[in-house]
Amino acid sequence: MLNILFLTNRFYEYLYVVAISTYKFLFAGPVAVASGFNYWEISLCLALGGIIGFIVFYCFSAEIILVFNRLFQRGVKTPRTGWIKRYRRQVRLRKLGFPMLMIFGPAILSIPLTAFIVRRWFRNTKYIFVYFCVSVVSWAFIFGTLAWLNIV
Repeated sequence: MLNILFLTNRFYEYLYVVAISTYKFLFAGPVAVASGFNYWEISLCLALGGIIGFIVFYCFSAEIILVFNRLFQRGVKTPRTGWIKRYRRQVRLRKLGFPMLMIFGPAILSIPLTAFIVRRWFRNTKYIFVYFCVSVVSWAFIFGTLAWLNIV
């Protein structure tokens, strides 16, 4: 009976770390270390929470974008001059923004914000889930290593 209570308590600790890592990796690593997890438990909990968070927030971002567009409908505007500069900036953002977001998004930004940006501007990119799952898993193992070494 005591063993079942220990496993139940440990399950809630895992669930807590996974729930924190769905929002922000940086805070979940020290919590996992304080709970007494080893390196593999830390890294796998961070990876699982990050992937779940990205998929959930990516799917809910579509609904948020639809509601936002319905509330703030744009009227017909006359085109402004200087559109070439703005167009070039958008092309540069689309060209360089996706790799930069994939590299730095889960670490610096939160996972919900990264998923929202990806859904808003890069939704037509092929294999979007694969790219960001690889990014999230790699950052999970990096933060797992840093947390296990008590650097973060």
